[in-house]
Amino acid sequence: MNLPMQSSAKSEIKTNVVVIGGGHNGLVGSCYLAKAGYKVVVVEAQKNIGGMTSSGPFIKSAPDHIIHPCAVDTIFIRTSGIIDDLDLKNHGFSTIDTDPSFAYLAPDGESIAFWRDPVKTADEIRRYSPSDAKAYLEFADTLEALLSVALPMMRTDSRRPSFKDIFSTIRSSISNRRRLGEIGALALGSADQAVAECFDHPLVVSALLGLAGGAGPIDADGSGLGHIIAALLHKVGVGRPVGGMQSLSDSLKRCLCKDGGTVLTGTPVEEILVAKGQAEEVRLADGRIIRADCVLAACDPRTALGRLLPDGALDKRMKARVEHIPANARGAAPMKIDLALRGRVEISKHQKLRKDNVDLRKPALLIGTAEDIRSSFTSSIRGELTPDLYFWAAILTACDPTQAPFGQDVLYLYPPAVPAYPAEGWQVLREKAENIIISGASSYFDNLDSLEIGRWVETPVDLGARTGAFNGCVTHVDFALLRSGPLRPAWGLGGYETPVKGLFLGAAGSHPGGGVSGIPGKLASVRMRRYLDRIS
Repeated sequence: MNLPMQSSAKSEIKTNVVVIGGGHNGLVGSCYLAKAGYKVVVVEAQKNIGGMTSSGPFIKSAPDHIIHPCAVDTIFIRTSGIIDDLDLKNHGFSTIDTDPSFAYLAPDGESIAFWRDPVKTADEIRRYSPSDAKAYLEFADTLEALLSVALPMMRTDSRRPSFKDIFSTIRSSISNRRRLGEIGALALGSADQAVAECFDHPLVVSALLGLAGGAGPIDADGSGLGHIIAALLHKVGVGRPVGGMQSLSDSLKRCLCKDGGTVLTGTPVEEILVAKGQAEEVRLADGRIIRADCVLAACDPRTALGRLLPDGALDKRMKARVEHIPANARGAAPMKIDLALRGRVEISKHQKLRKDNVDLRKPALLIGTAEDIRSSFTSSIRGELTPDLYFWAAILTACDPTQAPFGQDVLYLYPPAVPAYPAEGWQVLREKAENIIISGASSYFDNLDSLEIGRWVETPVDLGARTGAFNGCVTHVDFALLRSGPLRPAWGLGGYETPVKGLFLGAAGSHPGGGVSGIPGKLASVRMRRYLDRIS
């Protein structure tokens, strides 16, 4: 749909809703609003939509290899209802389920696979420790109880929860009352503590810390909630989008355009214009003005409320809260390297030791001992780079060969913890970090040097520059118990509405947080529909 432009001293577009940011949350919120009959314009600074759910041929020397700068799998969105609500399958979105979805690779060639069935996962662990296998089944039951209590509230507006979701949480709390103490200890303690309480074998400890570390530092109070990754794995499984993560964003765009929405790419926003405490217009970098009844800021909250709002739009107290929203505040941040390969990469040492038909090329791989994982975070917090970085890896073409030429691979390497603020700066540290990551991967994957065609490298600084995310924080706001629910992103800013009338937040910096869920966008759209109904 092309919205009419009115000629004046300044070009002006009129619409009901303008959405700042074409990531998946912005697109999800836009789709729901367009389906409700509102005119929606999405503005995205990059030339392509998707934000952190984008993928494409980003390596010049390998134009037929699909690269994923950020997200690669879908888990949380499977619990949201969004895929069915927006009929995304009929808009071109499909996934390949991976089971096992994760596998831990030990330096000596041993491995532990994480299956959707917790019993099968426990059977993996039993090869190393019968007592840890028994403990894992107990741990999985606790995680299931945690999810049954928390999930309804994660899918609802934390400031205006529905009666159905409240009732579901109360019912689950009653049925799991014997585990409430364990749930509380898990939610309030660290991920490292939770593992130490239950498990002993070094491989099991490393595997569980490696999985939880994907959510952030494992030693922080409240980081025990990082184990919810395993809970979701067992409940809904993991889906890898066919054709790459871009297919999710593209299907959302098709859904939006079908219902009359408009997407403008390569269109940075310069300012949200406010008059009498009301967000009324968005000024683009090219000088155009979009006049709207309301604005959805589907970017990080420090950008939306700190950079894009004019001086005086927030009072001193609220401005201070915005400026203190934590984004990689502890000093650790992820880095990315993707390799385009001219052939098929193998994991022969680990594959030979498997006594079953599991193809270790297909799951996401967790690499690094417990000591490596701990030192990756603690060194990063000091602004230093440990020589033994822990990382996640995935051979994306093992499940979906369409992402590279026939017989060739793409290798995704993701260290969750490098220094966000290295003492010597990323210009100096970049090459050293590359060498450490590639060297570490080469000790697990065969013949990387001879197979490599080209690589994509993105430091935390690079990611921030590309996506606009403050401090390059992939979750926009640090993952923490006291930055959850109505406390996310800050006291007084939970619940999607802001102190500026007509301005709403709806991305990873809002409840329930980061990851590929689309829930912040979906819940923000509910608030916005109520607002639009009131002013119509």
